Amino acid sequence: FETAPGEEMQIDWSVYTVPIGDRTKTVRAFSAVLKYSRKAHVRFYFDERQSTLLEAQCHAFADFGGVTTRVVYDRMATVVLGQVGRGGKVIWHPRLLAFAEHYGFDPYACKVADPDRKGAVERFFLYLEEDFVRASSFATLEELNERVRLWLRDTANCRVHGTTCAVPDEQWQAERDLLIRLPEQRFPSYDEELRQVDPDSTLSIRGTRYTVPHEVADKNVWVRLHAEHFEVLAPGGRIVFGRRYVAEQDKGKLQIDPSHYDGLSRGPNNPARGPALRLEEAFLARFPTLADLVVGLKLRLKRLSHIHLRMLWRLAVRYGDDAFVAAATKAQAHRAFNAQAVRRILAVAGVDVDAGGMDDYACYDGGGVDAGDGEEQKGGGDE
Repeated sequence: FETAPGEEMQIDWSVYTVPIGDRTKTVRAFSAVLKYSRKAHVRFYFDERQSTLLEAQCHAFADFGGVTTRVVYDRMATVVLGQVGRGGKVIWHPRLLAFAEHYGFDPYACKVADPDRKGAVERFFLYLEEDFVRASSFATLEELNERVRLWLRDTANCRVHGTTCAVPDEQWQAERDLLIRLPEQRFPSYDEELRQVDPDSTLSIRGTRYTVPHEVADKNVWVRLHAEHFEVLAPGGRIVFGRRYVAEQDKGKLQIDPSHYDGLSRGPNNPARGPALRLEEAFLARFPTLADLVVGLKLRLKRLSHIHLRMLWRLAVRYGDDAFVAAATKAQAHRAFNAQAVRRILAVAGVDVDAGGMDDYACYDGGGVDAGDGEEQKGGGDE
C-alpha cells in the first residue's frame, strides 16, 4: 500500500555483525524510511536502549527536515509496555508518548507477527545488508556511520526505487514541505544520573574512568548519558565537561585530560590536590603503561587504593623499574588489582622480598606526600 506525502514514517532496528578495528562487533542499525518518498536514514549504535532509540529518531527527523503525522513501530519493549482487552489496546511507554507529543506525531504499533505492515523499512534492511554491510570492514563506529551516510547520499537515496519507480531524494523534495516542522528544542532523549565525583576529580562512566574539571571534585553532579557522548553538569546546571565515549579498545583505561587540573596549586594546603592525587599523578608519569592497574585499584579497593599505590611505589624503588614493571604488567593482565599480587609475582620470579619492607617509608618525593604517613594508614585500615 502507498500513503500520501508527509503521512507515514516507518522505523525499526536490525542487527549485524561487522569487523570494526581488529575485532568482530555486533552493531544495531537504526533505520527510518519515509513511506511516500522512500527516502531512508540509517545510523549504527552498539545498543538499543530507549534513550538511544529516541536520540536516533531525533537524528532521523533532522535528516528529513521534519516528521510525518504517523510513525510506525513494532512492539519493542522501549516503545510498548503491553496491551489490554480483547482488542489488544496498546499501552505506550510514557516517555515515548511524551516524545511523540513533543514532535506532534501519532505513534502506531504494528500487530504482532505482522512485518508486512512496515514492509518499506524491512525491505530496506535487506538492501542495506546486500549493498553496504556485506564484506565490509571499518576502523571505528564513527567511520561506519560516516560511510553509511555517504552511501545513503550517493547510492541509496538517489537510485530509482524498484516499487515506486521514482528517485527517493526527488520524491522527498516534494514531500518535505508537508512534514511537521521540528520544534526549536530537541527532546531530552538522554538518560540522566546523579553521581559523586571522586576527590581526585575522576568519574566512572560505563566502565571507564575519566578526569573531569577540578571545580567539581568531590561534588555531586548530574551526568547526561547520550547515545554517543556524555555531559557533566556542575551544581546549578552548567555543563562543565562533555566528550564522546572512548572506543571499544580503550574501555576500562583511565582517560586523563591534564587541563582539568589547570590552575590548581601544588601546595599541601589545596584539598583538591591531596596526597593521594599527587601520588597517582607521579605514579602514572613514571609508569604510563600501568594506567589500567591504577584504574583497577581505584574501582576495586576504593579509598584503600592509595595505600596500595604506596606499596607499589616502594616495590619499584627497591627492585628497580624493569623488574617492577614486568611484575606489575603481569598482575594487570590477570586483573589482580592489589599490591600483594605484584609482590608475590616478584617473589615467584626469584626476587627476595623483605616481609617487613612493605611498612618502611617510601622514597617518594611527591610535593609533600609522605608515603608512610601513619595517620593515613590507620585511616585506610578503618575504611
